[in-house]
Amino acid sequence: MRFYKDKATNQLYVNSYDMARVLGYENAHELLSFDDTLDQILLHQKEHPEEPFFMR
Repeated sequence: MRFYKDKATNQLYVNSYDMARVLGYENAHELLSFDDTLDQILLHQKEHPEEPFFMR
């Protein structure tokens, strides 16, 4: 899996396409097409609003 680091904030990000393949999905689009995945993203954003989930 590839990771990216924001040089300004030192925040680490995971490559979403790599993560999707590791989890058994064909790509990130397929992973994000499931309601369970979206529910987990929304829950994370609600519990950790200060942490961005997606890289800008």
